[in-house]
Amino acid sequence: MPTIWASQGNCTLGSSLSDLSVGETGTVQEIHLEGKLRSYVTRFGFVEGAAVSVIRQVPLGSLRVYRIGQAEIALRPETAEQIRVTRTDT
Repeated sequence: MPTIWASQGNCTLGSSLSDLSVGETGTVQEIHLEGKLRSYVTRFGFVEGAAVSVIRQVPLGSLRVYRIGQAEIALRPETAEQIRVTRTDT
């Protein structure tokens, strides 16, 4: 089920990165993280307009591995939920 995002007082329908399934690709629209965590993900390329793919689920854990540019990064679901994306056709 897509996440409901609130933006400047208006409710919009969007997907969070955690809504994507393994093999799906999306384009980063917004990042709702602050401080060190925001800095961490932006260093890996999580910026508006960047393409991101879900490449695998970590066995025996809740982490998922994402590819953004040439980097692969594992994120917790609660972090991925704070990154808004639009799905793209693969």
